[in-house]
Amino acid sequence: MTSIGDALNIMPDTRIGEAGPISRRFHDHGLLTFRSACRWVRDVPYGPNHGGRDPAVVFEEMRGTCQTKHSLIAVLARELELPVSKYVGTYRLDDSFVDGAGDVLAAHGLTFVPRTHCVLKYDERFVDLTAGNCHGKKRDVTNMDTYYRVDPLASEAEERHIYELAVRYYQHLDPVLAIMGVDEIRRIAAECLAASPRACR
Repeated sequence: MTSIGDALNIMPDTRIGEAGPISRRFHDHGLLTFRSACRWVRDVPYGPNHGGRDPAVVFEEMRGTCQTKHSLIAVLARELELPVSKYVGTYRLDDSFVDGAGDVLAAHGLTFVPRTHCVLKYDERFVDLTAGNCHGKKRDVTNMDTYYRVDPLASEAEERHIYELAVRYYQHLDPVLAIMGVDEIRRIAAECLAASPRACR
């Protein structure tokens, strides 16, 4: 398996300069190459952002989620005209990812619940800038069932639509999920994550 350090080594080592507002923010932090920016974003603590979905919030709050971290680097890539794209993937969240999720799922007659996760894609490989972070899971999400390419600044509504598409996919696989609504499924997924003693508050 490729480690996160190795994964970052495949990223372009392009100099950042001052091609745009996000480029200038990295430049002001002394980060002069795209690869060093990726490392910095990976190492920023994992945690919810309270200042909205604008990826620049990572600079303001010095923390980020899979959504804001990958959006930030994808915007930087766009400013530098690099072929690095943001993807939203979906996977089956169960007790193998989160301690306590099994009990929550069993109470609803489920063995898993759909969950989304953001990554980057470059040179036909996916790179996760939250791998190794304190994200509340027992293991990193390394492989997913579906991947959807999205704009770096995709709205919450657009990403919700992706989740709805994913739910339809999984509903064909699980008859219990098939009779549940999207909002109920999202709520169960949130319960699973909240059950984790590893969760970052």
